[in-house]
Amino acid sequence: MLTVLRAYGAFRGPSISARTLHFLGDKLTPATLISSTSAHFKDPKDLPYQPLRRQLSSSTPDSASRNRNRRPHHLSNLDPKLVQLSDLLDISDRTLVSLQIKWTDKPTTVARQRIAYKSSGGGNTDKIYHRFPPGTRGFLYFHRKPGRESNILAGEIRFRVVGSSDLNLPAQELFANGHDLQNYEGHTPWRIYLARLFLAKTHEGILDILVRQGLVTPKQKAEGRRLALETRNPKALNRGRILEDITDPFVISLPLTKAHLTILQNDAIKLFPLQMLLWREQPPSDKPQSEPPREYKGHALVRLELADIPKTMGKKGQGPELVLRILKLLDHPGSNGTTFHLPDIGDFIRTKGGAIRSWNLDTARRYLAPSCMKTLEEGYSLKKSV
Repeated sequence: MLTVLRAYGAFRGPSISARTLHFLGDKLTPATLISSTSAHFKDPKDLPYQPLRRQLSSSTPDSASRNRNRRPHHLSNLDPKLVQLSDLLDISDRTLVSLQIKWTDKPTTVARQRIAYKSSGGGNTDKIYHRFPPGTRGFLYFHRKPGRESNILAGEIRFRVVGSSDLNLPAQELFANGHDLQNYEGHTPWRIYLARLFLAKTHEGILDILVRQGLVTPKQKAEGRRLALETRNPKALNRGRILEDITDPFVISLPLTKAHLTILQNDAIKLFPLQMLLWREQPPSDKPQSEPPREYKGHALVRLELADIPKTMGKKGQGPELVLRILKLLDHPGSNGTTFHLPDIGDFIRTKGGAIRSWNLDTARRYLAPSCMKTLEEGYSLKKSV
């Protein structure tokens, strides 16, 4: 309000003193201000308040919700085997969630950590934070797939959503009955990758909890941070296409013009380029094609494989090539409401010209670690032997 009054004073001349402005700021209502301005005075919406938009992605919260958004949650446990009711967090409809790291024997440690559901836009002033969904009540916890303990970079922070009707249950049972929060698109769990924690100093407190609880060793923390900082493109770790294992399925949006796939190895972080990917539905072979194939636009679950594919004109050599197999179309209906159908065994991602998108083994080895290639070749050999 004082800003508006000062602007008004500047427009009208120096006849209103700063002391008077302070007095008026306490006495005048917004309605009074609007009715007293001239026709040439700028509406408040035209004043430089644009950075405020970065906080909102849906309806404006009331004052109680805004106050709750500013209030930090205390966090001292990320081990799913040790959850207690005191670890329960309610982050419903929040944009940025502040976490105050607390220990039982130590009041506070580092500065507050902040987590977000999803952000979009450019720089700080244009960034928009999307709210966590209503009913997001549960536990932050560390998740690692069995058998990947040796991979320094493997693991992620997830959020376990619990049912409001189960709140009278013991914490362990409450956790077991819950489900993982899904990401903004709704196709994969919401998560913060461990590799991203190594890279971002703003998550130092979360790393401290993981080390203190023995979920990550101090040596793994030091080595993981070194690998994250030495990767060719550290910013890739802030994007969602990250694989802990070369055979892990992952979600892409088709058509895809250009992106990077980040593969986390125990001793390196590899980046694999993805360019010009799409898929068109082919009509059944027993029916004549009366119109061009429909191009699929939506999310698809895919996986890297080695496969024998027909050689296109000008391609030499024999043997398997690296391909992307579509396992599932996640947005089945097209824009006209009709459904897309995959073949029973799935199909391969293709180029704009309709050929199967593939990379020969020499090209694949330029981007993938030897251990990745070995895993792919073993999987290919198993399929050939069946």
